[in-house]
Amino acid sequence: MRTLIIADNQDITRAGLRALFARNPAVGAVCEARSKSDLIRNLRLAPDAVVILDYAWFDFNRVEELKDMGCRIQINAGELPGLLGGQLKRTARSLIKEELADLIGTDAHRAEGERSVSMAEGALWLQRHCSPEYAARLLYKNAAHILDNTDMEDIE
Repeated sequence: MRTLIIADNQDITRAGLRALFARNPAVGAVCEARSKSDLIRNLRLAPDAVVILDYAWFDFNRVEELKDMGCRIQINAGELPGLLGGQLKRTARSLIKEELADLIGTDAHRAEGERSVSMAEGALWLQRHCSPEYAARLLYKNAAHILDNTDMEDIE
């Protein structure tokens, strides 16, 4: 079982994620981090922990700072085609170009309507702009590793 660290400064988000993962047999302890220093402290105590982090809420100077700590980076699929705004699009595309991203996911809040699951446009963007191997890692290989509780593939 793995330790899970939920790093978000929104109480409702932390509570919801804690409740969701409480029923998952692959998750052991669930810790919370409300600041960068909390996150670093928790990672020192549990270096193999899985971290769910809202990057925008924390004071990191560079994504490499997170990668150096062993964190994996997930990008919202809607950011790649620009569905969520210009700055998010530029950041997401830069992370892909530098091969710093590890997963593509969605920030879906519901099955249909506003903020629903939308992977198709992001997947198409990846297929047009990345190698097939990198796109496969981002879209499904690393997600399968998470589900299987095995190590993700590093980008070489």
